[in-house]
Amino acid sequence: MSRPSPVAVIGAGIAGIACARVLHHRGIPYEVIDRGRVVGGRMASRRLRDSGTDVDGHVMDIGASYFTVNDQDFASIVQAWVDDEVARPWTDTFHVATAAGITGVRTGPMRYTSARGLRSIVEHQATGLRPGGVRSATHV
Repeated sequence: MSRPSPVAVIGAGIAGIACARVLHHRGIPYEVIDRGRVVGGRMASRRLRDSGTDVDGHVMDIGASYFTVNDQDFASIVQAWVDDEVARPWTDTFHVATAAGITGVRTGPMRYTSARGLRSIVEHQATGLRPGGVRSATHV
């Protein structure tokens, strides 16, 4: 029996890494291909450097700044991230600002974030994937 060709997973954002994890756990060969230098996709983060201020060294999300949960299966995954201290609940409330100023408060679903930037969640998910399983800086 011949060995199957690897499945190409395009993108090393949270969806691509989730797909790679499923393939990995099922023993299906795969290769994640991403145009970026690191995993994360739209959950991109940068460490502030050389600003000459006291925020040097802090991580700033430059992509998504939070996410919400509306699916029970995903809720159990997020709870595991919270337990692992990768993600944390942030807020379910925002102030409403208009040209007239703060006009009220709006509540909604809990928003989750990470003290190390949302990219750290994708990095956490990529842990344990086969070495070299992500080919970065590659255009498809």
